[in-house]
Amino acid sequence: EHPAGEKHKRNGDALNLTLCPNPDIAAAVSARKRPEQVTVGFAAETHDLLDYAQRKLEKKQLDLIIANQVGGENCAFGADTAWAWLITPDAPPEQLHLITKEELTERVFDKIASILRTRNT
Repeated sequence: EHPAGEKHKRNGDALNLTLCPNPDIAAAVSARKRPEQVTVGFAAETHDLLDYAQRKLEKKQLDLIIANQVGGENCAFGADTAWAWLITPDAPPEQLHLITKEELTERVFDKIASILRTRNT
């Protein structure tokens, strides 16, 4: 809440940090989206991944959300591979079993291209 004016030196006392929420960038971008744009968001959750991701997709009016589990054996953080779900408003969630992050990137771009093709027909 209140940035320190100078570096805090160690003195053995405990530090308490008060966190404040970040601005909702995904919702702001989605609200200003032009018809030719595709908005993509990410959901990283510890539990109820699909439920939270679906709600985020709807609440923020995104075109696509990439959902990843945080923690556990399928966690994408710190790994070269990921288990992920691609979720769009008009289709069942697509589960991508263990794939490289490079392959995940290709699948995301393919999904964006598919969304754009659908809009242009």
